[in-house]
Amino acid sequence: MKTAYLNGELHEDIYMRQPQGFEKDGPNGEPMVCKLKKSIYGLKQSGACWEQRLLRELTKIGFTRCEADPCLYKLVKGGSILFMTTYVDDLLFASSDLKIRSSVMSQLNKVFEVKDTGVLTWFLNTAIRHERVERRIEIDQSLYIEDLMQTFLPEEVGKSKKTPSLPCTEQILSLKADLPPEQVDPRYRSGVGKLNWLVTMTRFDLAFTVSTLARFNHRGGAPHMDMLLNSIRYACGSRHYKLVYSVGGSKGVFENFKTYSKLPDVYSEGVPTFMTDASHGGEKPMAGFVGIIYGGPFSWSGYRLPQTSLSSCDAEYCAATTTVTTIVSVRPVMNFIQGRELKEPTILFCDNIAAVLLSENNTSSRRLKHIATRIAYLRESVKDGQVQMHHITTNGNIADLFTKPLGATQCHYLRRLLMA
Repeated sequence: MKTAYLNGELHEDIYMRQPQGFEKDGPNGEPMVCKLKKSIYGLKQSGACWEQRLLRELTKIGFTRCEADPCLYKLVKGGSILFMTTYVDDLLFASSDLKIRSSVMSQLNKVFEVKDTGVLTWFLNTAIRHERVERRIEIDQSLYIEDLMQTFLPEEVGKSKKTPSLPCTEQILSLKADLPPEQVDPRYRSGVGKLNWLVTMTRFDLAFTVSTLARFNHRGGAPHMDMLLNSIRYACGSRHYKLVYSVGGSKGVFENFKTYSKLPDVYSEGVPTFMTDASHGGEKPMAGFVGIIYGGPFSWSGYRLPQTSLSSCDAEYCAATTTVTTIVSVRPVMNFIQGRELKEPTILFCDNIAAVLLSENNTSSRRLKHIATRIAYLRESVKDGQVQMHHITTNGNIADLFTKPLGATQCHYLRRLLMA
């Protein structure tokens, strides 16, 4: 979409200074201002104005909007279906055939100036490949990682040097704030931010490392910078790994579930499956979760718990509750995409038996009064049929990647389950 914000319509009177080079005085020499008829780039409300205009035009075409995700639209017409997502002025299509796509493009061109870039191959520093015959989608950021190396370690580019086999070591747990903010290497904050984007899009295996390093954005010294560069080297050495989604899912994920848990009968590759984990010990320990569909991860997070846990059950249950809030927001999106309400519950795997049992019964304890609200919320989701919690042993819990530095064998095994 070209010059998208200029299509927004203002609902209030807004004035601006005259553009430089186009000044004009009033009849008595008094200074004049311009009254805007439409939104322009730079206004605080321009994004909202453009979104309202786009919604109105898409509704005229016949699109319906997902209530759970306002950036997702669907058009069903003559047995064909088209999904569209919006990102500021970019529109991404996924359609069942080319006719409905061409029809939508022609109608949008009557209202806006739209450029069709063809099959999606690149978006937000991410490469996307479609294998139509095999019905598979691959996503990776190898070029973005190479740019990271060129930016932070140009002297090592193209040289045969042993790359780290792990995103971090246990030394990361001993990092402390070293320097006052004014003495921190500005490259450190930039590097953490760039790695965070990598984690957000494709590389969940770096989530624990980046989350830990981000705590020292204002006080990081030489050890922190060394750990950051080590993570970039690791990313570069494993840049060929990619996320894969395919009909039939991943045999590795399925076998992992069968090996390390009692795989429930309601399991389906087309229904989101989540795994959650939390560490225990220390102040505000790490927790994380990952959601899987058709063999690939689609949602993940590594974060610190908002409170210091009093037991491993406490930590695991709080982490599971946070995961359930994501599940509750994902299920309406799945309903919208499939055109029906999900009858199957979302499976949530947890490696703490006490937390699983606590979600299934109404037992109470004075030791758990401080998390009573979280207990009630998760139990309600289980009772409503939205979630089923099941136990999985630690060796098969992929969410373990988000909570602590792992050994090479376990780290590589869990990574390979969701990346090819």
